[in-house]
Amino acid sequence: MKTLVVRPGSEIVEKTLRGPWPLELAHLERLYTEPGEFCRAFVQHATIAHSSSLAVGTVLKNRGEHVEYLDIPLEFGIPLREESKKKRREKIKEYIAQGKYDVVGISCTTTCEGVATQGVAEAAKQLDVPVVVGGYQAASAAYDMMEKIQSIDVIMLSDFELVVEKLYQFLDGEIPVSAVPNIVYRENGRIRGSERIHMKIHSEDLPKYDYSLVENYIPNYSLFVVEASRGCPYDCSFCQEKVVRQLYTVKDAAVVVEETIDTANYLAHFKDSVSLLYSDALWGAHPQWVKDFCLQLAERKDEITSGFGWIIESRIGWFDEETLSLMKKAGCMSIAYGVESLSPKMLAIMNKTKDPRKYITSVFDTVEKTLTQGIHTGLLFLLGMPGETHSTVEETIHLMKKLPLDSKILHYRISLPAVLPGTLLDKQVHDPEVVEEYGLTLLGENDWEKAYFPRHTLLFNPSRELSAAEMTDIYLDIVSGACGIPVSLEKKLEVFEEVRTILDNDEISPAHVTELGRFLDFSRGWPDIPES
Repeated sequence: MKTLVVRPGSEIVEKTLRGPWPLELAHLERLYTEPGEFCRAFVQHATIAHSSSLAVGTVLKNRGEHVEYLDIPLEFGIPLREESKKKRREKIKEYIAQGKYDVVGISCTTTCEGVATQGVAEAAKQLDVPVVVGGYQAASAAYDMMEKIQSIDVIMLSDFELVVEKLYQFLDGEIPVSAVPNIVYRENGRIRGSERIHMKIHSEDLPKYDYSLVENYIPNYSLFVVEASRGCPYDCSFCQEKVVRQLYTVKDAAVVVEETIDTANYLAHFKDSVSLLYSDALWGAHPQWVKDFCLQLAERKDEITSGFGWIIESRIGWFDEETLSLMKKAGCMSIAYGVESLSPKMLAIMNKTKDPRKYITSVFDTVEKTLTQGIHTGLLFLLGMPGETHSTVEETIHLMKKLPLDSKILHYRISLPAVLPGTLLDKQVHDPEVVEEYGLTLLGENDWEKAYFPRHTLLFNPSRELSAAEMTDIYLDIVSGACGIPVSLEKKLEVFEEVRTILDNDEISPAHVTELGRFLDFSRGWPDIPES
């Protein structure tokens, strides 16, 4: 069976990008046309290798299936107008027809990939090719997407590895579709769901990404993903992780070291310097595992034949000085910490920590220890959650100013909350008791058909004291340096101004997608540090 695995990438709905915006959402126009925000929310990630579709392709190849891979933004660009969208969909249809595929699999991971997923599915169905879709977004809005996209045959609700055997037995005609667990499917014109089983994926079933699948695109990627673990033991209100999986699995440290070295050396055939991003939802949950991994990788780093470094996202307070020193020796370039807020009230509402005061103290301690080791430190903040007020925002800004923001190896990134389906946040904004308690006002739904930018689309007034429009003004003031906080990573790059001209175009060409991805090129150090 010949399978085409597709990374759909982002696709903009022209009306969403250009308006006219309804009065209650007029603040989104300022966000979507601000060049730095547009680029980092929509374009940059097109040049990070895609972990979920790579995993699917690798699993199928390991099973002996005939697999090919299509990265749509790098193959056909990104349309910005309806007419260019139609032309791109015709190209996609021609591509599928020429490949004579037996099945098309699409990895729909974010809200802004739903429209692109629809285009691919409809192109495949015009050729009578079965369509299977997976990913966070598809799993969390499965019934809605099945109803609105008649071209989708199956949506997976769990990790692909757990259902692949039975799924392909169905596709081969050996078993009925109802026998495949953890899916939503069509049968006799009706949408049905199979048995939902929360199974733990075993560490040996987590694949080592096979980059030969994407060999044609490797020169276009600026960051390459590897995987050490899957899942997360925490339950932050804004995160979709628990929609797909409930349990946490980590590979053996020695296995991850071997995979890291092999991946870096394979990529060295195409790149002089290789930057790896561990795609884990939460890297390094076990302290002893981190030490074992770093000691082994540091001992074997000389086996890597190119320039090399790695990046992770992790949690405040996990790494002591000894561990951070080991991480640095093993090649860790950067750690992004999900701080989210420095307001005790907001940290509690987000379900980020049980002890907000201790957590905030740990933020400062963690930043100091990480910077001391010379590891680039990223701090991720999320402002505008339910219950946010002017005073809670000021609490965060006040404490941010006490951080060493003038350090050349510290940057922050602030986001606004998007209500992702299936999350605790999704329940909160629709809960009458929460709405009444915080004075929250819902202004619109995060409908995948609008292709809203994830983490940049505030669709509710956080409280009686703070509107979405006011929160957006504060946000833009912070990232532009107007609140007394130095501008961060992207704002130091004057080349972002060229993005203004892109917004007037009909499309972003594949070459331009790659060019804009250079903001994530870590091969000569951190992008905001001048070469001099």
